[in-house]
Amino acid sequence: MKKTEKSSKIKWHELFGQLLQDLLSPVDIEVLPESPLMSESPKVDVLLLKRDSSQWTTAQLALLPDGVRDTKATDILLEFKYSESLSDDAVQQTLTYDFLHRKHKEKKREEVQSFLLSATKPQKSTLKKLGYKSTNIPGVYRSQFRLIRQVVLLSLNELANEPHNAFVKCFRGKSFCAQKLLPLKPVIAKRKKKRLICWNRVDY
Repeated sequence: MKKTEKSSKIKWHELFGQLLQDLLSPVDIEVLPESPLMSESPKVDVLLLKRDSSQWTTAQLALLPDGVRDTKATDILLEFKYSESLSDDAVQQTLTYDFLHRKHKEKKREEVQSFLLSATKPQKSTLKKLGYKSTNIPGVYRSQFRLIRQVVLLSLNELANEPHNAFVKCFRGKSFCAQKLLPLKPVIAKRKKKRLICWNRVDY
């Protein structure tokens, strides 16, 4: 009976980088194999994890905005742009977070859904360039382009005036004073050996 030996997996990218370094270094081209792209790991603005049930509960639906409440994904990434308008960079950034999260957590594509929340109403020219078209839900856009369709766009100004949209609509552009939320500071109170977080309005 022949013995089979498990061959170690060849790290082709390392071999490619090393040989490229040997080739180009003599002609004063710096080659940095496996070079870090950022000094710190990128962080998405908000990650929502659906727990215990494959369906949203009634209590959860009452607090989740349109678009988010309609997804069946278990891991939901929210990238929020308050002062920035919809752009190529904003979409690429959200796509990067989506990809890194799926790889790091070993999730299937259908288990992860990313949303780009825009506080300012997107320009029609930008929507067209990125392939975004409105859905049957006001304020919710999906792209027809394959590489972008993983990112659902939520235009906070255009979401319906429904109770479940109330919280996110508090952050819609200049039409609402998001500054009204800034004076709210958490006050930690101890009561019956339990820590309660209360929100008090503080005047400056």
